[in-house]
Amino acid sequence: MKNWIIAIGILILIALSQWVETRWDFTENQRFTLTESAKELLQTPEMPLHINFYLDGEMTGSFRALRNEVLQWVKLFHQENKSIEYSIINPVAEGLNLDSLANLGIQGLAVPTESKILRIFPYASFNYNGKTHVISVLNNRKIPVNDRAEQSIAEIPNKFFKALKNVVQTQKPKIGLMVHHDELLPQYLDGFLMAASPYFQFEPLTTPITSGTGELDIQKIPEPDSLAAIISAKPIKPFSDNDKIYLDQYLMKGGNLMFLTENVDAEMDSLFRSDNIVSFPRDNNLDDLLFAYGLRIAPSLIKDLQAAYVTLAIGNVEQNTAYEQFPWVYFPLAISPKNHQINQNLNNPLKFEFANPIEILPRESTHYQILLSTSPYTQLQKPLSYINFSEIDRTIPENYLEGTPFPLAVLVSGEIGSAYAGRIVSQQLNNFKSKTQQGKLLLISDGDFIKNHVFRGTPLPLGADKYSLRPDLKSAPNVIYDNANFLINALQYMLGENLNFGFDTDSESYKILNKSLVQNAKNEWRWLSVFIPSIFLSLLFFIIYFYRKKKFS
Repeated sequence: MKNWIIAIGILILIALSQWVETRWDFTENQRFTLTESAKELLQTPEMPLHINFYLDGEMTGSFRALRNEVLQWVKLFHQENKSIEYSIINPVAEGLNLDSLANLGIQGLAVPTESKILRIFPYASFNYNGKTHVISVLNNRKIPVNDRAEQSIAEIPNKFFKALKNVVQTQKPKIGLMVHHDELLPQYLDGFLMAASPYFQFEPLTTPITSGTGELDIQKIPEPDSLAAIISAKPIKPFSDNDKIYLDQYLMKGGNLMFLTENVDAEMDSLFRSDNIVSFPRDNNLDDLLFAYGLRIAPSLIKDLQAAYVTLAIGNVEQNTAYEQFPWVYFPLAISPKNHQINQNLNNPLKFEFANPIEILPRESTHYQILLSTSPYTQLQKPLSYINFSEIDRTIPENYLEGTPFPLAVLVSGEIGSAYAGRIVSQQLNNFKSKTQQGKLLLISDGDFIKNHVFRGTPLPLGADKYSLRPDLKSAPNVIYDNANFLINALQYMLGENLNFGFDTDSESYKILNKSLVQNAKNEWRWLSVFIPSIFLSLLFFIIYFYRKKKFS
């Protein structure tokens, strides 16, 4: 009777397991345990949300580990909200139209193995209420593709939650683009706008032009609810007093400002057309405004040994032009220090062109966060100095003594005081605010940081570098810098969005099978798998036999 009760109990447990789903997270860092903000986001979809995952079929061990990680998360999404469904799709095996997938941004990736080249599709699409958002589950680090797959595993949670948030949000935050100081033309902002358009709605602030006043109306300062942030990208003309009052009071209301500007500049395209160019000072009349917030752009060009490359012709070989890449000290490369939410998930360097150093003059109760900086091996060059490619030969690393890195991007937050507090305008302006604790300011000391290159008349994605490409090649350069991701992260953080949902984005160690080692040891393990169980069963048989013989003798 007792055995029957145990058997019935086991059958009941088996039946219940078909209806009740339970998960235990035994990982060291609890990577599959959801934070409250993540759980809240997962409950947002009320209508069916479908995730199509295209990484399927034959693949290497690294990509199989990446696939398994994604499956863990989509199953967890479905467990938390039954409205979230998912499908695993092999585009080649199922005969999907690859051109249609390419129009969505889903393109095959060639992965070499020892015996052949595999074609895989490391993408996922989130489909909700007629809206589709596609993400790559593979990061863009410039390392071997299998290493990229392994290092992409830790980034999956944040990528999926950001994609989920994007596809379910009903209204995108509106970002204003200043245009009346001769900021960058649309063709030079196209790369950034294309990368950021899934997350934000951009609108040029054309009122100063259409009204004929040439400046912003200080009586019509928008609320942050209607205009989440304002960007000034490489302004040329000076800011008027009314422009600065407008921006100051918008910031005091809790708005967010992003300035990408410099006090000394040079143009690379001009250098390719002539032997020498001169670095010229640029006065955009922002010094007093930035000084009030505790910042100053020093009027000097930065030369950094940690620099991007330019490709130059070095002569002719068999009647063909020979090219070689050289480090160009005027193009500093910043490496993300991962000291802030904005700096997370930046896999590649960030490129500056003719940048200036930022000086911080701290104000009480105001917080200054250096997000990007130069390497310790830098020099400063005064304005009105000649610049030419012969400097490549004259660059001596020993002359770049180790020193303190120069800030290139600084975030200002906390309690920020108005630049016009105590001045006459504070009495003349209705609803004047003397300080803010909600507004944020990001200063980047290079207008070219947001500027995409144009390759044969076509705007490139932000981060693609035409200067490092041989000019005789027909193919456009790939994205190798993370400027776009940094700017998107910065805007999302300034608008109060959660960027990491509580998940650790540091790369973790995953054990991937070594196929060569498996193949070489195959016969050894085959025989072991046959003999070890046989020996164990024989030993168990003799133990039981002698035990029973002794007991019943």
